[in-house]
Amino acid sequence: MLWERERLGSTGIGRGTAIPHGKLPKLDRLLGIFARLERPIDYDAVDDLPVDLIFVLLAPDGAGADHLKALADDFAAPAQSRHLR
Repeated sequence: MLWERERLGSTGIGRGTAIPHGKLPKLDRLLGIFARLERPIDYDAVDDLPVDLIFVLLAPDGAGADHLKALADDFAAPAQSRHLR
């Protein structure tokens, strides 16, 4: 499901950060998983930089998209990226 979403467009939002996300029919609440990679990976991010901070977000089928914008705004902030590294 995450790979299908990535084919629509990269979720690499810049500054070494990606937020792959998708919806699962049997999920009853939001679920997030954060990973800081030891070595950055190519991710086709908007700024062409490799990614080392990944936050996977899974949502129930009926969820809207407001949580994605808030999450992207938080993770795209330079101070937040520095803090997580």
